[in-house]
Amino acid sequence: MAKADRKEINLRLLDLNYLMGKRDFLCQTWCQKTGRSYSVYQVLDKLLRESGGVAPSELADDLFIPRQTMTGILDGLENLGFVVRCQHATDRRKKIIKLSEEGKVYAEETLSAMREREIRAYKRLTEDEQKILNSLLSRYVSSLEKEMTDRKQIK
Repeated sequence: MAKADRKEINLRLLDLNYLMGKRDFLCQTWCQKTGRSYSVYQVLDKLLRESGGVAPSELADDLFIPRQTMTGILDGLENLGFVVRCQHATDRRKKIIKLSEEGKVYAEETLSAMREREIRAYKRLTEDEQKILNSLLSRYVSSLEKEMTDRKQIK
């Protein structure tokens, strides 16, 4: 690859990383204004979609949150009465995290406020633009995952 091409790609990549970081920053800032972290919102969203409950390790892995951080988040949500730790159906050593009834109400109310803002912003794109954006980001993330997990590439 020519040096000029590499420089252009580098600049476009910096733009992409800035935009993705800005999106995360905007979500984090909005969540903090409500008194909760973005990670808490992610956990509530996942638990709301998984009515049967989720193992803490699965929550951490699926949301890319360190397990020790997840423990703190779950402890806080449990202290607020928003989640309950239940025994796993087949493995007594494991726990499953579920939303309490109060947690479901709280999650639905707070997540809908955030989701509405995201939907309004997303709807400013045409349907074709939405599909293209999703497709391109999916391809990019898949490629990045392959590059970042390829042991031969690590130096």
